[in-house]
Amino acid sequence: MKKLKLPSIRRPRSGARSIRVSAARGRLDLVLPHGWPQSRNAVFWRWQSSGGTPQSGEVTDLKELPAAVRNAPAYVWTPAADTILTTATLPTRARSKILQALPYALEDRLLGDPETLHFAYRPETDGSLSVAVTAHERVRAWLDAFAQAGLHPVSLCPVTLLIPWALDCWSLLFIGNEILVRTGAVAGFACSLSIEQPPALLVSAVQ
Repeated sequence: MKKLKLPSIRRPRSGARSIRVSAARGRLDLVLPHGWPQSRNAVFWRWQSSGGTPQSGEVTDLKELPAAVRNAPAYVWTPAADTILTTATLPTRARSKILQALPYALEDRLLGDPETLHFAYRPETDGSLSVAVTAHERVRAWLDAFAQAGLHPVSLCPVTLLIPWALDCWSLLFIGNEILVRTGAVAGFACSLSIEQPPALLVSAVQ
């Protein structure tokens, strides 16, 4: 969660056959599906070159990305359910001490052994920290897949934070069998989609 920028990403239109991509300098965004890379579900990509028209598509193998974008820095949006977004307040601003203290400060909110988890944080103006917690195993799987495809990610950020959001509002995105909920600038969660009734997690959060 080093960079929290929110580019406008849209799904590609169905039936698109070929996509021409300019080799001009630009930005590559990748949205990883749930369970990737083990799931082998399609990865959505979007390329925006300087002054050019955005191009987008889906690939099941990262090596199928257009050659012109493969060397570009990649901004990766990871599956929402793989990361816990939370907050913490610590009596220090030193990075080394923060990283040491976070596992203990958040222990009651974590499901796994803190030693198996990766902690990323961002200082806020009120003195608190916005924190993202992801299993080391998931991060390694993503980075290994990028390395094998010859890609160079410059940031990993939960896709929850890609959903458009406005102050004092919640934003919802229905994607596959999940509902992604963005509740703040650096806050949100994912819950299973239920057709018969509202998901219990969503109801509890609203209440």
